[in-house]
Amino acid sequence: MRVTIVGLGVIGGSLGMALKLLGGNFLVTGVDLSQPILTEAKELGAIDRGALDLREGVAGAEAVVLATPVRTTIGLLATLGGNLSPGTLVMDVGSTKEMVMEAMSRHLPPDVFYIGGHPMTGSERSGLAGADPYLFQNSIFILTPGVRSQGQGLERAREIVTACGARAVLMTPGEHDLVVAAVSHLPYLLAVSLVNTVAGLEEQRGDVWRFAAGGFRDTTRVASGSPQMWRDISLSNRSLLEVLNRFKGDLQRVEEMLAAANESELAGHFLRARENRKKIPTTAKGLLPKLHELVVRAEDRPGVIGEIASTLGRSGVNISDIEILRVREGEGGTIRLGFTSGEALEQAQYLLQSLGYPVRKRE
Repeated sequence: MRVTIVGLGVIGGSLGMALKLLGGNFLVTGVDLSQPILTEAKELGAIDRGALDLREGVAGAEAVVLATPVRTTIGLLATLGGNLSPGTLVMDVGSTKEMVMEAMSRHLPPDVFYIGGHPMTGSERSGLAGADPYLFQNSIFILTPGVRSQGQGLERAREIVTACGARAVLMTPGEHDLVVAAVSHLPYLLAVSLVNTVAGLEEQRGDVWRFAAGGFRDTTRVASGSPQMWRDISLSNRSLLEVLNRFKGDLQRVEEMLAAANESELAGHFLRARENRKKIPTTAKGLLPKLHELVVRAEDRPGVIGEIASTLGRSGVNISDIEILRVREGEGGTIRLGFTSGEALEQAQYLLQSLGYPVRKRE
């Protein structure tokens, strides 16, 4: 398949590398404003050829993937249509879908297919330097078909998604934007507000940051993302205000409980949150595959993670997810391992216990 990727940042570069390394028979053209980036992308094996000119880059393409910021993508769609061959698929990989899909419908000619796409993965690093051919493996890749997306266009999109190791999930643009507003975009806004709140306290006290441990770092990690990218995401998701208002209402209720020193209501509120958190798809059905989890208590020493991983690998047990836990913050273990089947969990538990590691299943 002749695929053109417009924009060779983390997502575009990773997509090109995945298609070339894992996907099989793809001829990938990269379009970017920077010749050094095109040169680097070719050296990394992300593209077969590069183009600075959009018209040249999309000529003859069977699929064009717009891997640019949302507002840039909307602007590109206004100029892209006249340069496409009949039957071309146009797909984006942005974090919001309704505005992009409206622009696709408005600007693209009737003889091309169009579909919205959003890989539910990413990297804290920006640019081509953060590209990774395995970025999409075992991740969800949401597709939002438009009116002209059925049949051949949708199958072509699925082929691209499958080739880079992801799982396609179909949603409407509105459903997508509401879901990601709640589980992705709102958390970013909260992380930003939390960091800025503590920064204000730091100006008064002067030594707050040195007390910020793992819990604070984990909660605010996403605040390290690109401000420009998040500006575009926030302004292009109409559902974000609705979700933000829901959060403000919940926070207001907490404030009222604290002001009234209402112990029972506050405890009930915290309990509901703990129970609801168990619904996150690492342990329950949802968009992501169900994971069966072990917590391993291990000494902090060189080679311990390698020993665990190689022991399981030699027996054919694949670790689907791994997390280093902060012992001081009360998890009761140091390493969390996730497996896609109960059988793999049982085998891993047996193997690690035989090496003397204290292991428990995570409920």
